[in-house]
Amino acid sequence: AKPGGVGTAPVVGRTGATPCLRLRLLPTHVVIEEAGLALPYSAETQRFLQQIEAGRLPWDYLRSLPDLWEHAETCFTEGCLDVEVQDLRSAETGLEASALASAGCTPAHHATLAPDTDTTLAELSRLSAAAAARSAPWSRTHLLQVEAHLLRATAPPPPKKDNPPPP
Repeated sequence: AKPGGVGTAPVVGRTGATPCLRLRLLPTHVVIEEAGLALPYSAETQRFLQQIEAGRLPWDYLRSLPDLWEHAETCFTEGCLDVEVQDLRSAETGLEASALASAGCTPAHHATLAPDTDTTLAELSRLSAAAAARSAPWSRTHLLQVEAHLLRATAPPPPKKDNPPPP
């Protein structure tokens, strides 16, 4: 495994989406350009990168770094975050990246990170607790509206009907 314990599996992003965060995986650390961060590889950084590789939104990690969270929270689109990952950990990849960069190209993978069920529930709990702390707890009606919205947003698409019945 490469430093950071993450492979270079391609991650899929929304077509044409502008990345909010650009991560450069270097031999000894990860650079998150928009937040001005250089993070050494650690177990925590490895979990962060694995979540990105799996297409999951790493809420806890984003919030643990105020500069990163401040930038990221302005970029959410429909609850998702678009990122670009450039893997420069191997010498060959570094040379290839240099050659492509001189031609005006960058070898990068794009990903759209979406929250999973656990992070969605944790975020709802955090929001509800924050509202209660402000002496403005959510009403039962509001909770039902949020639940209905989440169910619609996370429901799988309806099955396609290949052969509709004749009229």
